[in-house]
Amino acid sequence: MGGLIEQIVAMYRAFHACQRQIDALNTCRCEGRRQVGHLQVKFVAHVGEVAVQRVKQSAKLAGLDVILVHRMLKSSVPVPEYVLLSEALFRAAAEPVQGRGRRIEEELKDLGPTAMYLVDLSEVGAELPPKAAVTRFAQARENLGVICRSLPYLLGVKRPRFATSGRNIA
Repeated sequence: MGGLIEQIVAMYRAFHACQRQIDALNTCRCEGRRQVGHLQVKFVAHVGEVAVQRVKQSAKLAGLDVILVHRMLKSSVPVPEYVLLSEALFRAAAEPVQGRGRRIEEELKDLGPTAMYLVDLSEVGAELPPKAAVTRFAQARENLGVICRSLPYLLGVKRPRFATSGRNIA
C-alpha cells in the first residue's frame, strides 16, 4: 500500500489538469460545459470482504463492507476535496498515510458511530499545474474532436452504453 497518497495526489492533479484543459479549449456555452470548472474530486477507500452477486450478465458487489463504503460516501466532510479512509484501511496503510490522516467520527446510518480518517487534498495536493496557453487552432481542434466523436450517436450509427427509460440499450 506504499504510495497510496502519492497515487491519489497524482489522480487529483490529472483530474484538475484535464478540467482546466476542457475549460480553456471548449468554446461550447451549454450548461454542462459552464459547470466543468466547478467539479470537485473526492476519494473514499476501504478494505474488506465482499460477495459477488451475479444475475444474468450483471455482477454486483454485496456485503457489509460495501454498505460501509456507500455510507462513507454520504458522510459530512468539512472540506470540498478529500481522501476519506476507513479505519481498516488506515490501520493497514504505511506510515506516511497515517501521518496525514485526521480522525473523524460520524454516525453512519444502520452502522452506528464509525471512525474514518480524512486527508484534505488541498494540504497534500501541491500546487496545481498552470493553465495551458490557448490558441484558436487548439480550440477549433478540440471542438472538431467533440463533433466527430458525437456524430455517430447523432446519426444513430452508434448507441450509448447506458440505461435510459428503464431499459438497457447497450
